[in-house]
Order: sequence, then structure tokens, then C-alpha cells
Amino acid sequence: MYTVAVVASFRAIAAAGLNNPEDAEWYWSVATSLFPKFRGSNLGVYGVAGETVMRIDASRPCVPPEHIAGGNLKPPKVIRNPMPRYPRHAVETGIAEPITVQVTITEHGATRCPRVVETHDDPSLVWVVLEAMKDWRFEPATVDGKPVPVTINQTVDFKIHYD
Repeated sequence: MYTVAVVASFRAIAAAGLNNPEDAEWYWSVATSLFPKFRGSNLGVYGVAGETVMRIDASRPCVPPEHIAGGNLKPPKVIRNPMPRYPRHAVETGIAEPITVQVTITEHGATRCPRVVETHDDPSLVWVVLEAMKDWRFEPATVDGKPVPVTINQTVDFKIHYD
């Protein structure tokens, strides 16, 4: 998973350099969830983009929203959830496993703050799941009709079907 975390951290720096804060936050969340020691790294050697990524932890920490007290919670509803492509090498080598990711659904229905909860350590499956989830959209959860952020667990189960 370390290698996936390294790739994600460089994607975060690239996104920050391209002035795409949402992608920078997503990829930095991936990197630090897979390898928490990256948090607090000195990325200043990568210039303004690296410094921007360093500020993500301080400005928008990925902390699951607290349970909403009272009110009538209506859970988020999937609008778009493109499924990941099963990596060819995984099919050819018989790798099949569920990947569970905890993700926050914002009050706007976007996904953010991914954290891998369960995997059997196949990095290619983890990567394709996270890449797909980045584009998932939801009708946001609501409490008494008002949109609220919630954290959910989503599982994508890769299975090989032999015909």
C-alpha cells in the first residue's frame, strides 16, 4: 500500500499545482489514509503546490461528521456510481476480494476523505476503487430536510466468474 500512497501523494501535489483543490484533497486523503506517516511531511521541496498540500491537513481535516442528534436523518442516495474496471492482471492471477472504503458524503453530494477500511492488500484493486469513488455522486443525507454531511462505508466486491 505504501507505493499506492506515494503515487497518491504525487497526484495531490500535481492537482494542487494545477489549482484543483478538490482533487488535491482527495489524493492527499488517499495517501495519508494508506500511509499516515505522510501527514506532517515537509512537501515544501515541491514548491507552492507542495506547501498547498501541506495546508490541507490543517485547513480541512478528514474527521467523520458527528452523529446528528435529534431530527429525522434521511440517508444519502446514490445518483452516480461508476464501478471500477477490474484490473486485467488481477483477473489473470485470480485476485478477487472485497474492498471497503469509508467516505464522507458532503452536504453537496460529493465524496471526500476516503479511508480504506478493509482490504487484503492488493494495491491495484484499492487504486481502481478509490479512482472510481472519486467520481461518485449522491443526493445528500438530510436532517429535517436540511442537507448534512455523513460518513458511510461502501464495499466493492471483486469476484471472478468462471463460465
